[in-house]
Amino acid sequence: MITKNMKLVDVVKTFPGSIEIFNKERIDYCCGGKNLLEDALRENGIDVDSFVSMLNEKIAEYDAKNGSKIDESRYALPIDQLIQVIEDTHHYDERVLLSELDKLINKILIVHFDHHGDELLKVHRLFADLKKELEEHFIKEEKIVFPVMIQIMQGVKDSDKAFSYIKELENEHEAAGDIIKELQQVTRDFTAPKDACPTYVGTYEKLKKLVEDIFMHIYYESAVLFVKVEELVQ
Repeated sequence: MITKNMKLVDVVKTFPGSIEIFNKERIDYCCGGKNLLEDALRENGIDVDSFVSMLNEKIAEYDAKNGSKIDESRYALPIDQLIQVIEDTHHYDERVLLSELDKLINKILIVHFDHHGDELLKVHRLFADLKKELEEHFIKEEKIVFPVMIQIMQGVKDSDKAFSYIKELENEHEAAGDIIKELQQVTRDFTAPKDACPTYVGTYEKLKKLVEDIFMHIYYESAVLFVKVEELVQ
């Protein structure tokens, strides 16, 4: 049962179907996973009691219909295997999407500038910021932070370095989250204009796909990987 005093990360673990609902309401369960549900709802101007009641009503029906977006097998993976999964799925998939979107966003900016220039210039700028943030984040994790985490799993106890890296990565997660919030606002939650061509519509759909994967990526790092590392060094 979901209660208003639960942390967002625990709500997601209890009811994975809440991810889609949180995304719709722009509730940050990845970077803000340690926040209480009640506080997050009040911050977004959402009635707490009615929202919690709605979540509890939807638990059974939602999971039965849609299934879980959470791969619960990852909770049990050792640190090195979890890191490999994150690199093989989220890092790889997001790099592919970033490359594809880079070309598509430039294309629709050129084609639709006369009618939607203001919007697309903002999308172009925000996407460039997000791409830079993510690509630098990926390489830092792969070359510096993840190897240190694996060493900790193997018995090297360096708590200061571990906590420093985790804090740094969490700050980067928050920076990416801030950019995503702006993108959601500018694109009306990735809804193309009524006169948009199929490429315009498809670009926004692909951008939404990227954002949803980023949310899951951050969730697995902040709520699963980082917790495992912190437990070893405490």
